Amino acid sequence: MNKATLYRTAQGWMMRHSGPWAAEVRALFGMDTLPTPFTAQAGAATVLAKIQRLNPEAFIKVTP
Repeated sequence: MNKATLYRTAQGWMMRHSGPWAAEVRALFGMDTLPTPFTAQAGAATVLAKIQRLNPEAFIKVTP
């Protein structure tokens, strides 16, 4: 199962991929963690809802 963990940095929200799609993300970008288009001011619930909507096949969670 594809999984991702969202976390906030001072620059914005990041998404760490795990599961089968992590290998593809690493092959394409050289890492498994990529920035999202959300700034650090965006609320966790908003970010989670949008990322889940865009990735319905994956389990997405937010870490504090």
